[in-house]
Amino acid sequence: MKKLLFIIFILTVFDAVCTAAGMLCGAVQEANPVMVQFMAWHPGAASALVCAAVGGILLGLYRVRSRIKWLFSAMTAVLIAKIGIAVIHVMWISQVI
Repeated sequence: MKKLLFIIFILTVFDAVCTAAGMLCGAVQEANPVMVQFMAWHPGAASALVCAAVGGILLGLYRVRSRIKWLFSAMTAVLIAKIGIAVIHVMWISQVI
């Protein structure tokens, strides 16, 4: 479980950095309607805030992992989604470069 949550965190950081960089250079737009407002404020600060929040949530989930039977399955689904998002970022980066 620890490795799974760590990989989710790393992919979250990758997503945040790519999104902030892409927005700052005008190559991408934020797709999440909630994050649009935060990214409009300051992409770098919003990304740092998201990473800190996700890290805290993942740490909390790790601490209660034995009490939530379906947590591993749910986090596996999150991992699959995060991998999909990372692939999208790699695709637009390869088009920009």
